[in-house]
Amino acid sequence: MEGYLWLLLQTLPLITAAAVVFFILGWRWSTQDNRLKTQNLSQLTGNENVAAETARRERDETKNLEEKVRQTLAQTQAELKESQDQQTLLQKEVLRLADALKQAQQNIVSLSPVQPPTLKTETTLLLEQERQALIQARQELDQERATLHAAQEIWRTEQAAKIAPQPTPVAKKTRATKTAATKTSPKTKKPRTKKSEESAS
Repeated sequence: MEGYLWLLLQTLPLITAAAVVFFILGWRWSTQDNRLKTQNLSQLTGNENVAAETARRERDETKNLEEKVRQTLAQTQAELKESQDQQTLLQKEVLRLADALKQAQQNIVSLSPVQPPTLKTETTLLLEQERQALIQARQELDQERATLHAAQEIWRTEQAAKIAPQPTPVAKKTRATKTAATKTSPKTKKPRTKKSEESAS
């Protein structure tokens, strides 16, 4: 019994030292594990913050682009409305001049041969002035229509390019540029000449 107690007393310091060593190693391992977990969580949080910042930046850019598109759309609509109003006024002016020309022609037909030539000359000059004014008004109306059509085509092309841009391959860049230029070039109407207006009258 005494030998067993003596052996236990001799091995007790070794067992205590081993327990202390294992405790220290376990504590360091748990501390390192916690540190790694903390670093991973910090890195994950940093990545999420970067992604959130990128998303906020993209959202702000999208809002700014949407606001610019909205302003451009409002301005273009105002210009189109102004052009339409101008076209309506020109159409009314053309109708008025056409009525005046018709009335002047009726007045010339109703003139008597015995009336003085001065009155006939003045009536002819008045009729010629009305006809020239009618031709000019028709030419302005054709120009307004061509300008309005060109503005509409340009606006549609710009909106399509801003809202739904489609990337094109590098090898086909030249062909895509030619195609876009062909589509965006407006087909303006050729204004009527003076001879065509006279023949139409």
